[in-house]
Amino acid sequence: MEVRTGMQQSGSGAIIRFGGIALGLTCLALAALLIGGAFDDSPAQRLQAAFDASEPARRQVLDFSVAEGRAPYQTDLPTLGGELTSNLTGSHQSLLSLGYDQELLLRFRGGDLDGSEVRLRPSAKHRSGWECSSERALPLPEACSTVLAQSSETESAAQPELQLPMTPAIGYSHGNEALAYLTAAMATMIGPKVGVAEFYAQTGRLPVIAGDFGFQEYSDALDGRREVVAHYSYPSVGHIRTIFSGGPVDKAEISMLGQPDRRPGQLKWSCQVLGVPKDWIPHQCRR
Repeated sequence: MEVRTGMQQSGSGAIIRFGGIALGLTCLALAALLIGGAFDDSPAQRLQAAFDASEPARRQVLDFSVAEGRAPYQTDLPTLGGELTSNLTGSHQSLLSLGYDQELLLRFRGGDLDGSEVRLRPSAKHRSGWECSSERALPLPEACSTVLAQSSETESAAQPELQLPMTPAIGYSHGNEALAYLTAAMATMIGPKVGVAEFYAQTGRLPVIAGDFGFQEYSDALDGRREVVAHYSYPSVGHIRTIFSGGPVDKAEISMLGQPDRRPGQLKWSCQVLGVPKDWIPHQCRR
């Protein structure tokens, strides 16, 4: 039996012939091997890939929290967890699960990250709108591990000339930055929403003023440096409002509007966002 081995070039890639059987490895196939992880990725690449792949789950958690006024349980989002990334051999994996109080957990199997765990929590002080942390010293993605401002309030007050203008991190546009601020503010509005809902359930009417349900107007620095500030208020019956100043959300407004539902003692909520392009608006407010 004669076995011939050889290689010839074609326009679409290399064709290897073994015993007359042609195995075509096109450029697309080669790229798929590399992307799929046939070669070991670095820990930094694996961490970044897992964080990027968790975006739908992160949005799902915040959407639920804003709509329901509480953090989700596993039973609320049964399809959220599972495998996020894997290489072709299956020896390197990243897995996602729901933690406590809007927290997401990333776990890794195989390679240098084997047994590692990364916690993701909503945070307006990070460019991505989320904070990531780990008990191990890992090369975490910059957008979720580095706060927007490193200096303390004391240092900022003593040396204002050292403050640098806030600039988007590499790979993040003003739209992504704005979405992070808007989403973080909506998550903060969950507390007042619960207060309004509890007042309505107990009295059968909506609170007329903020003091009826123990709420007071306040402001919150979303970036840690008071360059982007959200001011929360209760301007009218059933209306919780956030007005922004600074950054890409300057003069933008979010209104959460509560109205009696058909179910006794329950409220239904709607939201409106003004002052930013439509594609910057959080998903749950586009409906």
